[in-house]
Amino acid sequence: MSVSRLVSELRPRIGRFVPRETHPEWMGRQGYAFSHRGVRAEVIDKEDSRGRREAKEYMRRVFYKEAPIPMALGLAEGPKQVQDFLEEEMDTHLDSGGCLQFREEEGGKRLLGVGFFCLWAKREEYVVLEGDATSWHNAAAVLAKEREAQIDPRVTWRDLQYQHIYNLSQRVLRRYPKKKGMVWAAMLSFVKEARERGLSEHLMSSSIHMSDESEVILGAQSNFPGFDKFVFKQFRNPLLVDQAKYAHEELEVDGVKVLQSLAHLDGMKFFINAPSTR
Repeated sequence: MSVSRLVSELRPRIGRFVPRETHPEWMGRQGYAFSHRGVRAEVIDKEDSRGRREAKEYMRRVFYKEAPIPMALGLAEGPKQVQDFLEEEMDTHLDSGGCLQFREEEGGKRLLGVGFFCLWAKREEYVVLEGDATSWHNAAAVLAKEREAQIDPRVTWRDLQYQHIYNLSQRVLRRYPKKKGMVWAAMLSFVKEARERGLSEHLMSSSIHMSDESEVILGAQSNFPGFDKFVFKQFRNPLLVDQAKYAHEELEVDGVKVLQSLAHLDGMKFFINAPSTR
């Protein structure tokens, strides 16, 4: 689907973001928790206001300042419209009941990392749009430009970026009739200390495999080559289902094509752990 056609199709979808769904029956393959070298991983209870608050504070302090796309977009330093959108973004993940916290087991049980997941059931009534990630993102960039006098362009683009992932998930699920839904590993983040201690890879590996893949498909977005390698190492049958090169991203913030600054990282890649049968 062309960018101009996608602009027309996406315009009425702006502001819908993605569904907040909870599917505990898909999670807990390892009993909702595991430990590794003094670090305990547990699901963040979606009703635990303190746990939610600490996870959000961590994401603002670490993930949104260090991850390539949020850093290029300047999300952590954005104005109130951007901050309000980040609250909605984080609440959407936390409401899934499938997000994880990684804490030291001893002492003050310091928070060392957070894993945010989205869980989406197959929706036959959803109207799937065609078009690859580059076309979708650049249609979002056009719409962001249209609305920038009222809405920060990062809000429009980020909204539609997530809608692309949801749309892609529904498209993939239709290829696999026996699967009930998608578990999307959206954001995994660890403090520098945990990365330097060599903890992050094992913790990420264990966390992404907590879902029951007999019923669902596991998906993930990679934003840099190092995570590509992780996916190919950890996914049993990695399948690239979409991608977008940073060099081709047209989103402008204050007249600058901000995502093109990440061209040295190649691009965004969208993977699934492809089921052996349909």
